[in-house]
Amino acid sequence: GRPRHDDVLTPAEWKVAEQVRHGMTNRRIAERMGVSADAVKFHVGNALSKLGFASREHIDEGMVLGCNHPMGPFELMDIIGLDVTLD
Repeated sequence: GRPRHDDVLTPAEWKVAEQVRHGMTNRRIAERMGVSADAVKFHVGNALSKLGFASREHIDEGMVLGCNHPMGPFELMDIIGLDVTLD
């Protein structure tokens, strides 16, 4: 199988999440990475699930705050006063 990662996201999920953060569509990300749009959709879904986010917009907020920070994204969002409720 694939090697385990110490980080919350796999390297591929981080790459996709970074591009989502910059407003790219799945199709554009797929073109840039040389993978299918379905693969990108899979990675976006995994990243959302692992980070506990409900939408692509939350990926942007979490990455801006440094979601790999030891405190975690929700604690950081709470400290700076962002609504941490996921609908």
